[in-house]
Amino acid sequence: MYRFAISLFVITLGLIAKVSAEQTPTVPTDKGPSVRQFMTSDGRIDIDAVRRSGYQGPLDLHGVNMRVDPRGGAPIVSTAPAQSSASDPDDIYWDNSISPTWSIPGIDGQVNAMATYNGTLIVAGWFTRAGDVAVNNIASWDGSSWSPLGSGVDGGVYAMTEYNGKLIAGGDFITIGGVAAKRIAAWDGSSWSPLGLGLDTGGVGLMTVYGGKLIVAGGFSRAGSVSANCIASWDGIEWSALGWGLIGPSYVGALAVYGDKLIVGGSFNNAGYEVARGMAAWDGVSWSSFGMGRIDTTAVREMTVYDGKLVVAGTYVWNGETIIESWDGSSWSRLGERRWYCTIWDLVVFDGKLIVGSFAMSVDNYYTWGPASWDGSAWSPIATGLGRYSPEIYNLAVYDGKLIAVGNFDRAGELDVHNIAAWDGIAWSRMGPPFDFDGAVTKLEVYNGELIAGGDVSTRRRHTG
Repeated sequence: MYRFAISLFVITLGLIAKVSAEQTPTVPTDKGPSVRQFMTSDGRIDIDAVRRSGYQGPLDLHGVNMRVDPRGGAPIVSTAPAQSSASDPDDIYWDNSISPTWSIPGIDGQVNAMATYNGTLIVAGWFTRAGDVAVNNIASWDGSSWSPLGSGVDGGVYAMTEYNGKLIAGGDFITIGGVAAKRIAAWDGSSWSPLGLGLDTGGVGLMTVYGGKLIVAGGFSRAGSVSANCIASWDGIEWSALGWGLIGPSYVGALAVYGDKLIVGGSFNNAGYEVARGMAAWDGVSWSSFGMGRIDTTAVREMTVYDGKLVVAGTYVWNGETIIESWDGSSWSRLGERRWYCTIWDLVVFDGKLIVGSFAMSVDNYYTWGPASWDGSAWSPIATGLGRYSPEIYNLAVYDGKLIAVGNFDRAGELDVHNIAAWDGIAWSRMGPPFDFDGAVTKLEVYNGELIAGGDVSTRRRHTG
């Protein structure tokens, strides 16, 4: 799977170089330039940078990890993490280790997913050691020590949830714990087991529970022996399709349960026989259209419930305009009248307001970069926002009465920070000294009353007060 993705990536660079005419292509070396030359801050390929260089040919992948985004199938590149540095003795808030005694280090790689199960913290990603323990891309932390989960997993785990008393891990793998389990498996606390015949291809990006069944969404076309386009259900014994599934250039960006229906958002044209441009509702038997009330195809990224309404965030595919609208059970309403052009990564409710991550807010012709808050009638910036230049907020969480924002940014209000900051409703504050993380923080999880932060960083720290 990964070799195919890399090969496709190299071919794509060749095509891009050819269509950017008026430039003389760079003659490739044996290894080619480093892929990091063309990376954006979130690991995507900067197409404009490729065109400007005029390069065509292979790329040097030394020092990076490459994986496939299970939602859209695009290659994502990340810098191979360096060894964790020693704890800062002046840092009263954070420590590089995860243990209360500061004696046990974290993992030596990248975090893709975190979940709590049976009183333990489960961490999955790309790594070979957790503390001093040899592991294989997945491990558990019980508050005092790391443990492997069997012999680990041979691919990426991108989503985890609990179902029927077991931890379900979904991603793009073939074997986990020495057991053949195609892209999805269950952990009972001592061993892994497959979920039937698993999923045929494409991987798992999202999971939730609806109507007593596990709902799985990703890039697959079969679940077990059943034809299932991008979405399927597991009842503990067998797989079932959700009608004809999602049809069109499909990916699922968000799942939510609202009222008595499962709401699916993403990029697709049909759900079953229904025309459903980017949104659809499943009632356990059939699909119904749940679109934005417009003819434009939408791509939904996030959903949450605020003030009893379903709030949806995404973009109109045809012009890239950001969608932020709410559904009250009978009709759609736009949240405010302004037009936005940005990527929204997360939605959360804090202090009675809806908080939107990665947002460009205009106040008196002055632009401040997100997040922003909606109080039910109007948008407001949160102080002077985060970052100087187009920051990205990957995750928002509420912890210890504060809003925690993580991602890629260098400012919080007037403070120098590095990719993590806290908002108490009045002002931004650092979480420890400046420059706490030297890479993007993408995941937050509360475990045993403590905030755990993970991502693609070589300094991983834990908040303790």
